[in-house]
Amino acid sequence: MIPNMGVIFLGYPGMDLSNNHFEGSVPSLPYRVSALNLSGNKFSGTVSFLCNFDGPLTLLDISNNSFSGSLPDCWMKFQEKLVVLSLSSNNISGKIRFSLGTLFNLEVLYLRKNAFVGEVPMSLRNCRRLRFVDLGENKLYGVIPEWIGELSKLYVLVLGSNRFYGMLPSKVCWLHNLQVIDLSNNGLSANIPRCFDNFTAMARRSFGDDVITSHAYSSAIPAKCYFLNGNECPSDPVEEAQFLDNAWVAWKGAKQLFGKSGLSLLESIDLSRNNLSRKIPNAITGLCRSLNRRINFHYKILVYSKQS
Repeated sequence: MIPNMGVIFLGYPGMDLSNNHFEGSVPSLPYRVSALNLSGNKFSGTVSFLCNFDGPLTLLDISNNSFSGSLPDCWMKFQEKLVVLSLSSNNISGKIRFSLGTLFNLEVLYLRKNAFVGEVPMSLRNCRRLRFVDLGENKLYGVIPEWIGELSKLYVLVLGSNRFYGMLPSKVCWLHNLQVIDLSNNGLSANIPRCFDNFTAMARRSFGDDVITSHAYSSAIPAKCYFLNGNECPSDPVEEAQFLDNAWVAWKGAKQLFGKSGLSLLESIDLSRNNLSRKIPNAITGLCRSLNRRINFHYKILVYSKQS
């Protein structure tokens, strides 16, 4: 059990309590932190405690716990700094808050394996720095929005195992940097867009760029560097750390977790377990031929994945 730690620090330290056996409600924590990692514990209760934090929070990871209830609606207070938001593998329910769209510096959004319902909020189109989005294994529904194609920096998009229906929007082909797309296990219908060869990142000959799978965040910020002009700070005052992405991908008949350098080497298109047309567009077969890849297609199932 963690004692109450509602103390005030001069600066904004990072706090990492991950991968322990802490349980119960989250106690009072310092409200001035630059990063908070509570992942891999047994915390429960609602996540309303997030609204107590103030200041330049750059990373929030509470994944792999037993949090429940709905999301709070105080995300605007984190709009200037938050880079990483990971809430995966909890029991959080309700709709995805519209105010998440105020997180203009967000690069990573993990909401996987919760009980979110409703449509993907249009406000997320404002998060133009997003590179990794995983909304898989929820109860989201509606059509996949056209504006998803405006998030041009995305290299991983996971919407699988939800209740999406209708046609695949053609603007998804605007995502030239995509290396992993998982739309499996939904109710998508009609034809596969002919423009899938626009996923030019999958056709590049160079692989293994670990930079794309990591995200820099502030692990500690001295007080005067937040309150005073930057010229009055010592050189390199902000301590940085790296958050490394990981993605669950269908591989050899089972879901496997790819992270670190493995993810940067991965290319995957998974449209399986939908109601899509039997015909495979020439764009996909052409993409596979150009890379000497193999594609499996049968009974309205399409799965393509390859680790270089």
